[in-house]
Amino acid sequence: MTKKIIAACGGGIATSTIIVCKLRNVLAEKNIEAEIIQCKVSEIDLHLDDADLIVSSANLEKEYEVPALHVISFLTGVDVEKTIDDILAILLV
Repeated sequence: MTKKIIAACGGGIATSTIIVCKLRNVLAEKNIEAEIIQCKVSEIDLHLDDADLIVSSANLEKEYEVPALHVISFLTGVDVEKTIDDILAILLV
């Protein structure tokens, strides 16, 4: 079953692009099919239908019914394995 992941950052371009690239690599290694929506944090609400996960480089100011992860580790390189484990724990339920 294809998962739907929202990848968000402040501008919807720079850091979310890096996140999407790293996320695609992780998903490919684990044979997980996913539709990844890249957007600004302010646009998350527009893409929530059927979403399984939100990943963001920015701290989210509101709560969502969808699990959300702050994935700054994809940019810093610190604790990347923990972030990957957290993503997989949500997607493989």
